[in-house]
Amino acid sequence: MRQVDDFAIATADEATANKLLDTIDDMLSIPLKRQGLLDMFNGIDIVQKKHYVKIDCHTYINKFCEKYIDTWLGNMPITENKPTPLPSSPTWIKSFNAATGSNDPKIQQQLAKEMQINYRAVIGEIIWAMTTCRPDIAFTSVKLSQSNSAPHQLHYHGLKHTIKYLYATRDDGIYYWRTKPCDDLKEGSPPKINSALHDLLLDKRPDHQPNVAVAYADSDWATCTKTRRSFTGVCIFLSGGVIAYKQDFNLQ
Repeated sequence: MRQVDDFAIATADEATANKLLDTIDDMLSIPLKRQGLLDMFNGIDIVQKKHYVKIDCHTYINKFCEKYIDTWLGNMPITENKPTPLPSSPTWIKSFNAATGSNDPKIQQQLAKEMQINYRAVIGEIIWAMTTCRPDIAFTSVKLSQSNSAPHQLHYHGLKHTIKYLYATRDDGIYYWRTKPCDDLKEGSPPKINSALHDLLLDKRPDHQPNVAVAYADSDWATCTKTRRSFTGVCIFLSGGVIAYKQDFNLQ
């Protein structure tokens, strides 16, 4: 794959890649700068191990969270014990869904100052993480985006909770499993699973061929308390990892 003057080459081993690079070099007046095993591409961190390839965006999350570490994020307790993108309390969720912010610009400016965060800017930051390799926050990103024009204090609290969740799980990502080990690479640590046992399909686990794409879709029924719309989710898997996904509203 070529992007302007950058080349990314996928091969079964390093020797094959070097042969291809040698062939390209023969056609160039200036030799290629060989940067070795790919570990980042377009802002996405790439981990290549013997049994899998993993993508995540921990570098990006660390960077955009830096400005909050010395203020509110540094004062929030962070736990890795099954964190959630939004608070899981049913009472809080009900209040969050019903909350409506003021349309007065002065009130919005004062609220942003008190909360020490720019709501719209941070929504954009978490959406970038969601669209690249964090499908786990797709639903949360859509819910928070609904309040872009006039967020309530509860929406700010939800957004801060999402940032805390991303920071606590910044090394989480998508794993694509190899059909056979790549002996040129080192062993890697297995992924950490935060799901509850009843979510892991321990019985009758689906068994799909690694080169066959499998799609799933689901939706609720008019659960948005403000619009009476339903949420729909679609995801496509290949080699054990999601390669395309979308979370959206449906009109009723």
